[in-house]
Amino acid sequence: MNTDIRICISLPRHRKYKKLKRILACEPMLYLVIFWGTVAEQAPTGILSGWSESDVEDAAEWDGEPSVLFHGLRASGFLDVVDGGFCPHNWAEHQPWAIGAPERSEAARKAGKASAEARRNKAINKAT
Repeated sequence: MNTDIRICISLPRHRKYKKLKRILACEPMLYLVIFWGTVAEQAPTGILSGWSESDVEDAAEWDGEPSVLFHGLRASGFLDVVDGGFCPHNWAEHQPWAIGAPERSEAARKAGKASAEARRNKAINKAT
């Protein structure tokens, strides 16, 4: 499972961020960070298949008027419509580590299993 995401330090000065801030009439940073973190945990590929507008807003812990954050994310360019659902804009480019998390976890699990097996075999060989 992912434990972190990447955030560009220039985000607060980006035109899309400023547009979202105007649309929401509030500071959007926390909502974006929570949303991206939730995506990294629950849908590391970034494809939000089967997610509704309210699912997106729930993922960001949005507490404002329904649909406002969702439409703000779409209008500002932070959320794209893709085959199969939605996707944070350029997720693969901005979050390559998040996308690879399931494969890394599986590889680590297999390596750990192989290492444990090798230690057991070594112990058995020493005992005989």
